[in-house]
Amino acid sequence: MDYQLISVKHEAADAPEEYDNDDSFSGANLGGADADISRGRGSSNPAAGAGRKKAKLKEPSADLGIMSENQICVVCGDYASGFHYSALTCEACKSFFKRTVQDKHEYTCSGNFDCSVSKSMRKSCQYCRFQKCLVNGMLP
Repeated sequence: MDYQLISVKHEAADAPEEYDNDDSFSGANLGGADADISRGRGSSNPAAGAGRKKAKLKEPSADLGIMSENQICVVCGDYASGFHYSALTCEACKSFFKRTVQDKHEYTCSGNFDCSVSKSMRKSCQYCRFQKCLVNGMLP
């Protein structure tokens, strides 16, 4: 089985990274014959990949959905991890909303239906938390 070393050529931060293959690697298992075939190489012919062009890959950026650190959850104000159920939320509110909808929970408020929903108080009233999820655009 033939293995290839993938070396990374670092360029300026705005330029895409360029990857090059080198047929001199003889290390750990990188996926077997299926991986060789999926990479365009025959499972036993090291020359099969000769003459291929270098693939250029761009670095991750904001247009790929990577969240910046200052995004906050529209429900509780914690740091948001992304858009979940059509709203910018944290993992805790995403999971709470998912469980509530899937298990068809019907909560009741023991207060005046205006309980504070914050990071520290989000567990105190499930009814008000779920209502805030809906008001802020989370879709079941």
